[in-house]
Amino acid sequence: MPLNDLNQDPVPEGGRRPRAETQRYLQQQIDASGNTHNATVAHGAGFATGVIQAGYGERGARDVDRAFMDPRLTQAYNTPSNSSAAWDANLDVATQDHGYWTDQNAAHSTPGSRAAVAYDPVTRTYIQTATALPQQFNVHYRNELDPHGRHQTATYGQTYNPPPQGQSYGSQGQSYGNGNSATQPAYGSGHHSSHSSHHRSSHHHGSSGSRRK
Repeated sequence: MPLNDLNQDPVPEGGRRPRAETQRYLQQQIDASGNTHNATVAHGAGFATGVIQAGYGERGARDVDRAFMDPRLTQAYNTPSNSSAAWDANLDVATQDHGYWTDQNAAHSTPGSRAAVAYDPVTRTYIQTATALPQQFNVHYRNELDPHGRHQTATYGQTYNPPPQGQSYGSQGQSYGNGNSATQPAYGSGHHSSHSSHHRSSHHHGSSGSRRK
């Protein structure tokens, strides 16, 4: 497994804990947005980061928290995990993360950085959404039993339809460190990238009975 190469990299100097800081920051985003009782992309990103930290601690983390703390990602983080825009939002977070590691690997290649760039943004998005499913389910399940009604009803039928495995998207306007800032997607408005919208349309007409989750 390529991620095991993270064990060959050192921990950050000065006692920094970038993966822990990333999770703390994402929890702050959740609290500030009022989404404590609703599963969002921030929940998934934090959970996926926690899985890596549980397995490898802070080895090879460098200063990855900088990538996740980009304010341009706030709108993506606040996207509900059961929204039709969740795939695009997760992909933007994954593109930012991959862009950071691409820059780091170019500047100073190590086993850990090479392992990080081996996972392209689409693959990262699949992994991030898959590893977060148990946590997201727990949030929705708890909320539907909340007697105070401080939640939105979980409507899993409105979730995203992922694009074909291996399809290349490129930057979604959140690319790390390259100085280019394309128009940021309007996650809450129903306007998505042409690639993902085309796929959803094709998926709907070509296999109307296959919508799931």
